[in-house]
Amino acid sequence: PSKAPEQVGGFVAVEGDTVDMTEEGMSINGYLQQEIGIYEETLPYTEGIRYPVTVGKGEVFVLGDRREQAVDSRIYGTVQTKDTCGCVMTVIRQRGI
Repeated sequence: PSKAPEQVGGFVAVEGDTVDMTEEGMSINGYLQQEIGIYEETLPYTEGIRYPVTVGKGEVFVLGDRREQAVDSRIYGTVQTKDTCGCVMTVIRQRGI
């Protein structure tokens, strides 16, 4: 059996989140995202999945940092959490939420 290629990316949405992408950029649960440290636009691919997409149980939506060249969830859809590995490097919290 063939093995999917290993990739490095970050989770941008988890179970229950709805991801949408338009020419304005990426929104999660209706909120347009402003990503610190990402210097390329996050746009949908024409050959990729259809939006909006709701992340299912036990799934995540993954994006690569080099957005204009990455092969990620915009192409192949959500990924089963059990098929991922890694660790949390940073947790960012917003006051009042």
